[in-house]
Order: sequence, then structure tokens, then C-alpha cells
Amino acid sequence: MFYRFAGGTVPYSNPTSNQRRTLIETNGLKGVWLLEQLDRTGLATLKLLLLLAFIGGVIGSILALITGPVAPDSVFASYYDERVTWISMVTICITIGLVLGFDIMLARTTEADLRYLSTASNFEVRLNSLTPKASVFFPFVAVVALLTTLASPVLGAQRLEISLIEAFKAFYAGGAPLRILMFVLFPVVGLAWGAGVAIGVTQIKCLITAARTIPIDLFQLTHYEALTNPTIRVLSITLVLSSVFPVFMFLTDDPIVNDQLTRLMIAVLLSLTPALAAWCYPTLILRNRIRLKKAQELDNLLLAILGDNAALERSCIPKRGNQLTTADLLVHQMFIESRWEWPLASHVQKLILFGLLPPLTWVLAAMMENLLY
Repeated sequence: MFYRFAGGTVPYSNPTSNQRRTLIETNGLKGVWLLEQLDRTGLATLKLLLLLAFIGGVIGSILALITGPVAPDSVFASYYDERVTWISMVTICITIGLVLGFDIMLARTTEADLRYLSTASNFEVRLNSLTPKASVFFPFVAVVALLTTLASPVLGAQRLEISLIEAFKAFYAGGAPLRILMFVLFPVVGLAWGAGVAIGVTQIKCLITAARTIPIDLFQLTHYEALTNPTIRVLSITLVLSSVFPVFMFLTDDPIVNDQLTRLMIAVLLSLTPALAAWCYPTLILRNRIRLKKAQELDNLLLAILGDNAALERSCIPKRGNQLTTADLLVHQMFIESRWEWPLASHVQKLILFGLLPPLTWVLAAMMENLLY
């Protein structure tokens, strides 16, 4: 989060009575009323994320308490017992809070990365392009909310071997708990996910534009890691969430339900693959431009070593007014060859760590299942 002083922009810190700060609204959240209001609170991202998750848990517990059990004559009564109903409501409400927090985190951190990149590289990034357009926002929100709402009825229809319409009727006939789950909580979590998808799509477009137009400086490649931070962040969150999924397998010992949950998880991961590929695309563009810049520089250095002094004018080698020797050119050549084309140097350990989480959790879940059942 950033605040503006009279003399410039500084990172967020606790305000004092002697310092007047004006909140810089996050461009990526403008027009999204709820997220915009939460952003204006000025709370640090982590605090806001935890607070929203806590509020969600409290709301879910209250809903489970006041709605009571599922109707005993419901076809879902054998699955949605009191424990599963309570866990479902609390989990979904916590998920809503977490997703809203992730939406805000995604918008804030990406904008902070682009602000840094703009300053460090002396390159103007149009931050207002991070604001989602209505033509992008509403279609994505509607599609994601619809798919999220349909997930449980589809699984229920498959389990009971009934039509989708009959599954909706069964949820409605199940009483207050299933009605709230089906017609309130599932659509709301879908709206929260949809808002995040719309914000992400807008950010991808902005990152692609920046990757295509930012000047490449082979001496300052670490600056470009700011352009890859949003991609690494999304990949890390996806890997962590997918590693948490096996925990839900222990909520019930019904093999049919576990099989359906596994299929749902696979479907979600398959649907996320194009989105993750789109997030990686700006990094690929930047890598290709860095590789091209290296190739051009190495060609110029080779010509200069062979005696073509005009090639030095096209080279990015620092000009200090002294005559460059062949040894100087060779040293510079080795330096350029050592430059890593992928702007991910500081993220390698993080990718390895988070990449190992999903397979490890699946292995541990399988071991626990063999021990318990």
C-alpha cells in the first residue's frame, strides 16, 4: 500500500498525528465497489486477508448455528449431516474472505511492482490501464459465478443419477442450510473468484504491454524481476491451494464423494492451465527480448574484436572516453554471455519449494488414508 506525502510517494507505515497522508487508491480495484471500500480502509494486505478470513469463519459458524440441520427427508440428508453442513458453511465463508483478500493483494502488489519498475527503469507504465473495464469485468464475473454455482448440483446429479433440474429442486427442498449454500454462498464465492479473474486478465494485458515496450538494459536485469513477480505470486497461490485440497478428502469416508471431489479438482486444474499459461506469457516475451538483446550485443562485440570500430557505437558497453583494448572487449563478452535470459533469478528457490508442495501433500494424504482406513 502507498500513501502520498506533499513531497512524493512512500511505502505504507503507521500514520502519526503529525503526518498527513492521502491514500492512493489501487487502480486495479476502482469500480469494484466492495473491494474498493476494503482497499480504502488502509489496512495492510496481510492483516486485511486474515481479518476477512476470520470474519468469514464467524459468519459461517453463525449461519450453521441458526439454520439447523438439513431436512431429514432430503435426498442429501445422508451426506450433509450436521458436521459436513457446518464444515461446508464455515469453509465456504472463509473461502469468500480469503478470495476477497487475495483479490486485493493481487491488485495492490502488482501495482506496487509496476510502480517500482517504472521508477527503476525510467519507463512510464500506465497504471490506469490496471482498472478493469466493464466489458471485461462483467462477462468473467458472470461466467465464473455460474460455473461455481453449478458445481455442487452437477456433482449431486451425478451421485444420485438425476437431472440437473432435479438436483436444484433437491437442494431447495433440503431446507435452509442447503438453500443458503446453493443460492447464496456458492454464487457469492463465484462472484469473488470472478472479480479476481477479471482483475487478473486486466493485469495480464498491462504486463504484456510493459514486457513488449520496456527498454532492455543488460546491466540491470534484476529490475525486470518486478515484471515477473505477479506471475510467480499467482503460481505460488495456485500451488498452495492445490496442496490444501487433499485435506478435504478426510471430511468424509464416502468413496463416491471423494471420487467426485477428485474429478472436480482435476477439472479446476485443467481449466486453470490456460490462465496460468497467460500469466507466464509476459515473462516469455521479456525473456525473448532479453535473448535478442544479448545476441545483438554479442554480434557487435565480435565485430569490434575483429576490428570494426563502428560496431562499438551500436554496443551497450559503457563509453568512458578511453581506448578499449581487446582484453576489455573479451571481458565484456564474457559478462554478457553470463547474463541469464530468464528474469527469475530470485524466484527459483520459491518455485522449487511451492512446486514440491502438491505432490508431497498428495503422498502424505495417501499414507494417512492407508493408516486410517
